[in-house]
Amino acid sequence: MKIKNFFKQKRNIIFFSVGIIIIIFIFIFLGIYGPWWRIWPKGLEATIALNRLAILTYKEQYCHQECYFTAKSYEESIIKDMGRERMFYRLLNIVFDENENINWRIKVLKILSQNISPLQSIFINKLNYYLLNDQGNLELKRNIVYLFSDGLDLETFSNYLKKIFMNKNFSSEDKVLILDNLNSINNNDPNFYINILETETDINILNKTLRIIGSEVLYKDYNKTLLINNLENIIRNPDSNFTTRRLSVFILAVFLDEKLNNEVYTLFEKMVNGGDIDIFTRYLIIDIFNNYSLEKYELPLINEEDWNLYYQNY
Repeated sequence: MKIKNFFKQKRNIIFFSVGIIIIIFIFIFLGIYGPWWRIWPKGLEATIALNRLAILTYKEQYCHQECYFTAKSYEESIIKDMGRERMFYRLLNIVFDENENINWRIKVLKILSQNISPLQSIFINKLNYYLLNDQGNLELKRNIVYLFSDGLDLETFSNYLKKIFMNKNFSSEDKVLILDNLNSINNNDPNFYINILETETDINILNKTLRIIGSEVLYKDYNKTLLINNLENIIRNPDSNFTTRRLSVFILAVFLDEKLNNEVYTLFEKMVNGGDIDIFTRYLIIDIFNNYSLEKYELPLINEEDWNLYYQNY
């Protein structure tokens, strides 16, 4: 009887112990992987939030609705813990790790921008150093300038960008990103962009340059005669595509609003009456020029097949 009771007690202890282990396991599982992740101390909670946010960012670059609010809750926990050096430097390591996913690095950079006061000087120094690093990611640099422009040495960065733009080792895609960076810091050097129009043959680079000029031509000190001549050359260049010519026409059209500017008026008049430009560009010029000219010009007829070809290459 005693032996029987002994084994019964032992069995109860085993069942109880297994039950406790299972409960602890469920508690830990729900606390780390489930909805109870906020029950932990602040440091552990932030670490779990950081790991979860990384997984979410890798899976979904753009969050919508529920995903957005989930990501926000993770970010809030991380921000609360950023006063600790351990978390701060962990975030820094992610941002400056060239092997990390770029979307994740930008996400962490945005989190850092919301609360870096305890170690701000250290962080800004690292950002300024990174901006001048030849191996640094250009997309990340663009976001750094956008988020932290007030504390950065933008003049030095601007000169650096103009210097590396001339480097032939950079691809067309890289040079477009360099121009994006220059535009984001409000590069005050119109001659730099005019020089690109004079020397560059890559269509993507030309189109990016034209978009930048178009966005600032009214309030930057461009040499208008030089700019107009270059835009005319681009429009007449047989290697220019429809988009490049269209952007050039739109920039020229800005000058038509200037009462004392006759150069563009004369140029448009010459292009409307001449037959040396493609029919789509001529159509666009006439459509614009009729708003300024006393003489109204008839729009050229373009069949549906040609319009389809135009929009395919738009």
